Amino acid sequence: MERGALIRALLREDVASRACAEALDGGADFEVYEGEVATADLMAIYRRRARHVAAIGLEHGGFEEALIDLGRCGAEVLRLGAVTDRRGRRHFQLFVSADADDVVACLWVRHEAEDHLPER
Repeated sequence: MERGALIRALLREDVASRACAEALDGGADFEVYEGEVATADLMAIYRRRARHVAAIGLEHGGFEEALIDLGRCGAEVLRLGAVTDRRGRRHFQLFVSADADDVVACLWVRHEAEDHLPER
């Protein structure tokens, strides 16, 4: 998926997707990964991660909306993507359709230190 197409796919109603589109427009690094993951597995994983980031006090956004969107999407499998916003110190997790032409859901976690962000 190229940057412009990803930005357009992120022009959704939710705040996390809009913030991610802004980060991409500002030059944030991104990648949409090869391979597919069962949507049901993603929902279980990200329910646990939502509890974990809340428990340890990391600033985050979009988990609740993303879980709702994943539950409603109707797709058996999805691809994952990531956007690293170094200026805003946020890591966005993208849930992308299997054909990589649409974003189904988006969430983010803020990282306080540069060394917690993935390498370029």
